[in-house]
Amino acid sequence: MQEPIVKVEVGPFPATYHIPFALLSHFAPSLVSAETTPVDPRRVRPETFSLLHQYMYCGSYYLGLGIALVINTWMLSKRPKSTPLKNYVMGRLWYTYCSSSTISHLGLQPRDLDRIFRCTRPGARLREFVLDMIVMNFENLDCVTGSSEEWHEMLTKYPETGLMLLKGLRRKGSVTPDREIYMEDEGSK
Repeated sequence: MQEPIVKVEVGPFPATYHIPFALLSHFAPSLVSAETTPVDPRRVRPETFSLLHQYMYCGSYYLGLGIALVINTWMLSKRPKSTPLKNYVMGRLWYTYCSSSTISHLGLQPRDLDRIFRCTRPGARLREFVLDMIVMNFENLDCVTGSSEEWHEMLTKYPETGLMLLKGLRRKGSVTPDREIYMEDEGSK
C-alpha cells in the first residue's frame, strides 16, 4: 500500500512540493493538523520551506550565514512534534553565533529583535538566545548592526532587552553560553 502524497504549495507565488503525508505530519504538523492552528502555506516563504524540506529528507540542511531564514525556520518548527527540528535550528544558530570563525559576519539587526519578540513568548529559547547574543556582542558593529536610533527604538519598545544590555555591559568579558541551555527536551511539546 502506497502512502498518500500531499501537494504543498508555499509562498504567494507558489512553489510546489510533493511530500508523503506521514513525513509532513511528523516534521510540520502545523501545515496538516486540525489540532493546532494551521499555518497558511501561502505565508511560508519558499526558501524557508526549502530548509524544512531538506531537513525532512536529510536530517540537516545547508544554510549560509544570515539570521532571517533561521528565524523563519524556527518559527515553522515551533509547533508540537517539531522539537528535533527546533533543536537542530537552535544548534545551527548557536554554532553560527558562537563560533569564532563566523562571529564577524552575523549582523543582528533591530528588525530581527522586533520579529522575534512579536513571534515568541517570554522564555522562548530563540528569544533568550538572541538576547544573549545581543548583550554579548553589542559593541561589535559586525555582529549587531543598525543605527543607534533603530536600537534605541527597540530598547524602548522592549525594555527587558535594555535591562539585560545594561547588566551585560557592566560584566567584564563575555562568556559563550553552553549550547545545551537552548535545546528542548525531545519529549517536550
